[in-house]
Amino acid sequence: ISSQQSSPSLGPSVSEAELPMMVGYALQNLRATGHVEGQLDADVCRMLKQLPEHQALQALERFSSCDRSTMRNKTAYLRGVLKRFTS
Repeated sequence: ISSQQSSPSLGPSVSEAELPMMVGYALQNLRATGHVEGQLDADVCRMLKQLPEHQALQALERFSSCDRSTMRNKTAYLRGVLKRFTS
């Protein structure tokens, strides 16, 4: 049995380890500034992986410029930023 579950609508599960190196570095910086805490969920990782690397980096840069005090749920906020880049 594979640990990689897949959903027909969402596609295969993706972990941070599968993201491009520069995206990984950007995530480390977001952790250092408190924008991201812990591991990203598979849905956010999948969204990042689906974007071309330069767009994923732009999305993370936009997220990093947002005021954390206005975010009730950082993961949901990041997901919203990423959705703007995927549409």
